[in-house]
Order: sequence, then structure tokens, then C-alpha cells
Amino acid sequence: MDAQRHRVLILEDEAELGQLIKTSLQAEYEVTVVDDAGRALEFARSGLFDAIMTDLNLPNMDGTEFIVSLVSECANKKPIPIAVMTGLAQDDLRLQVVQDLAAVYCVLLKPFKFQLLGNLLKCMIEGDAERAKHIARMSSVDQEYASGGPE
Repeated sequence: MDAQRHRVLILEDEAELGQLIKTSLQAEYEVTVVDDAGRALEFARSGLFDAIMTDLNLPNMDGTEFIVSLVSECANKKPIPIAVMTGLAQDDLRLQVVQDLAAVYCVLLKPFKFQLLGNLLKCMIEGDAERAKHIARMSSVDQEYASGGPE
């Protein structure tokens, strides 16, 4: 395995979606998928990951709690860039709170385009938050068309 491959931690409780994300990224990244925030915290504490993608709606500990715990526990370490994946409406107050967390580079609204995830992670790992936000906006599938709206 190439020593230069970046490691990405995916926290997603929907097994099928986690596998789809892993499949879309594994050619470029070493990907670990977990479905539990407690386990994800254990992995993240290792300091071995270059970026994290997390869902917000999770059992036991939600994504916001995960991010806050991770940031507070790793305060003296190099921050890990985080992308949030969510099915929440863009104007949901919880989503606005998450966007204000310093470690969160961007929010991906589900459903999103898998083919842009590699570019998104590259920007996150390089520390380019503005470009990551731009790619995240491009990655979100137009909700009107996703729900069968006019073509």
C-alpha cells in the first residue's frame, strides 16, 4: 500500500451508505467506516486520520456531540478537518449550530454526488475550507430533481 495515502474516518450508521462512500473513495484513500460515535471517537483519538466525515443523526451520541467531544479531547493535537453529512433541511437550527463549530469544514446535504467526495477530502486535508464548502454545495443533489420535480 502507498505510504502517502491519506486516512479517512467515516461515521455513518446506515451500512449501505457507509459502504457506498467507502467504495467511492477507496481508490484514493484508506477508508475506515464505523457506525457508532463512541467507536469513532476511539479511532479518532489515535491521531491516524487526516479527515473525518460524520452523519448528524446517529444512535446513542449524535454527530454534534461526537464533534464537540472530539474537539475537546483533542484540543492539544492538530485539528482533524470534519465534513458533516445530513438529511436535515438546510434551514434546520441544528444544522446552523453545527456549521458554526470550528472543526467543521463543510456540510453535505443528503443525497449528494459521490464522485466529488475525493476532491472534497483533498481540499479538507490541504486546509482549504472555502474550496471544501464550495465543493460541498456542488455535491448536494438538487432536492427538487431528487424528489421527482420538473426536469
